[in-house]
Amino acid sequence: MTEYEQYDIEIPFGKTTGQVYTTCPKCSADRKKKKDKCLGVNLTTGIWHCVHCDWKGSIHKKQYVSPKW
Repeated sequence: MTEYEQYDIEIPFGKTTGQVYTTCPKCSADRKKKKDKCLGVNLTTGIWHCVHCDWKGSIHKKQYVSPKW
């Protein structure tokens, strides 16, 4: 299981770096053009963005720690 499968993002076989485009798991099922590749995934940085529904995310968990006064 890859890091992206927990978000239901399908990465093309053999791709490990660079920018790839795939279908968005959040909005593609509800669209007329269900096969339109609207989700851009940067495999190098681990960041994705859908140009249709504006879903953004990252495989890197960033945790905010509030400062203690």
